[in-house]
Amino acid sequence: MIHMQNSASRVVIAAVSKSAGSTATGWVDTRGFGSCAIDVQLDSQASTSNNPTLFNITESEDTVVSNATAITGLTGDATDGFVVAPANSVSPYITRFNINLPGRKRYLHVTINPLGTTGIVAAHAILSRSADSTVARASMQQVVDKA
Repeated sequence: MIHMQNSASRVVIAAVSKSAGSTATGWVDTRGFGSCAIDVQLDSQASTSNNPTLFNITESEDTVVSNATAITGLTGDATDGFVVAPANSVSPYITRFNINLPGRKRYLHVTINPLGTTGIVAAHAILSRSADSTVARASMQQVVDKA
């Protein structure tokens, strides 16, 4: 068995241009999976003052972001969260969240509020450890396997 056969990719936030202070949000349905990696991509950061003002992963039992609650450790620059990486000139600027899903609510929400100049924000999730490969394949347009 190819272990990646029981995984699926989901767009959480389609690439979008956001101006300073505007918020990008998206969610992923994790039903049927045991783990999730979420990659959040930003344009390169020009200075440390351009770090996002809000950058977190929350969870809920529905797709309404206002119903979501914080997940300890997944709020950027919070006392109980993660340190947002220092600004740099690397493009793209990617932060990966690796999340174990047992005990989590069904939906994970990504919220990011860039600061500074207008830039591109995007996020996608890779869901894995599905007990049923048909669950993983059902939501993708095409899957090509090569052993």
